[in-house]
Amino acid sequence: MPKLYFIFLFFIAVKLIFAICYYFRLSVYRMSPHDKSKSKTNDISIVVCYHNEIENVTQSLKGLTNQSTNNLELVLVDDMSTDDTYMQLNKLSNDNSIVVKNDISHDGKKLALTKGINTATKDWLLMTDADCIVPKHWASTMGRYSENHKIVLGYAPLNKSDTLVGKFARYETYYTALQYLSFALAGRPYMGVGRNLMYHRSIFDSAGGFTSHTDIASGDDDLLINFAANSDNTTICLEPGSFVYSPGKETLKSFIRQKTRHISSSHRYRWSDKILLGLSSIAQMGLYISALILLFSQSSIWLVPLLAYWILMIIIQYPICKKLHCMDLWLLFPVYDIVMAMYYIIMIPFTFIKKQNTWS
Repeated sequence: MPKLYFIFLFFIAVKLIFAICYYFRLSVYRMSPHDKSKSKTNDISIVVCYHNEIENVTQSLKGLTNQSTNNLELVLVDDMSTDDTYMQLNKLSNDNSIVVKNDISHDGKKLALTKGINTATKDWLLMTDADCIVPKHWASTMGRYSENHKIVLGYAPLNKSDTLVGKFARYETYYTALQYLSFALAGRPYMGVGRNLMYHRSIFDSAGGFTSHTDIASGDDDLLINFAANSDNTTICLEPGSFVYSPGKETLKSFIRQKTRHISSSHRYRWSDKILLGLSSIAQMGLYISALILLFSQSSIWLVPLLAYWILMIIIQYPICKKLHCMDLWLLFPVYDIVMAMYYIIMIPFTFIKKQNTWS
């Protein structure tokens, strides 16, 4: 199988090019000290949307109302909740909070989020979700990184899980962050996650808000950044005090449903981003499909480049996993990398299925 062997080597080469050109930047990235006195906390509005989140309201507001700075504005949007979410928001919010209610039916949360942004009085908009736990110094830390930039991409890991789906969901979240953070460092920012994202109001206005993609439920975070972000106006924040944790999906059905919704926005990315991300995914699948076939060949020479690839990736990702506080994922990279290829293959049919225009 000489031809297959060279195809196998080609896919490994593609993955290594991505690792060296992009991931290595995140591996050697060193956070520059930022002057705490220059944090723009006086000019930040935190905007959070809630939809039937009665179980999460207390925990959410505990973190939001106990930030290390007292100058924040909280804009809390109840989006057509049918439980007691709105009542609890009014009951538990503080004097710096504005509680808004949206009663207009719509797909996703873009209308509610737009209402919250239009209600906010500050120039900097800091986003998270209702089921997220924000640390005490979250806003002040993100605010320090806004100097000389218009967009700050944060990191939003998932909580550790005991289920197989939950473990993989956590790795997939890490891998997504590995990509968008390293691409941003390379001057090619293409997305952010709404669980931990800050941008200047001018970014929202210049993009026309979410008007270019109101026909799909998702995209309030990644499509906005894909349209407006560039090498000059975007930075990343990897200080542990800014990490925003949230629970991941614990069942395969809920995980697939969530990722299917996310896929519905990725086809709207810039062509250059779609080509690069598509090439990485194809190489991932091709690498392990060809490896599976080579497993039945008489020669085992193909194991040498595969082991070399795994070793190099483990070396590159060691400092990344330390930065992102997920060292438990590090040595299991070969296992997760194989499962990631299987995940890509499984998700192919879902790209052609009509997307669920729901919140989750």
